[in-house]
Amino acid sequence: MSKKKFFKKIVSVIAMASLMVTGVVLGNSNSASAVTSSSIPNHVLVGYWHNFNNGSGDIKLKDVSSNFDVINLSFGEPTSVTM
Repeated sequence: MSKKKFFKKIVSVIAMASLMVTGVVLGNSNSASAVTSSSIPNHVLVGYWHNFNNGSGDIKLKDVSSNFDVINLSFGEPTSVTM
C-alpha cells in the first residue's frame, strides 16, 4: 500500500471515529455526564508516532506497544525532493 493510500485510510478512520463519538455524546446526555465525572488516572503513558524518516527509527503503527494510553500521530508529506 502506498503512503498516500495509507494516509487517506488513516484520515478516513479518524474522521469516522470522530463522527461516531460525536453521535454518542450528542445522542445520550447521560453518557456525557458520566464521562466528565470520571477521575483521571494518576499516570498516563503518552507516545508519539510519525510516518516520516528523520533518523529516529522506523516503527509501523501496528507495532507500537499497547502499553500506551495515548498515541499522538503525525503525518509528513514532502513538498520537495530532499537529499
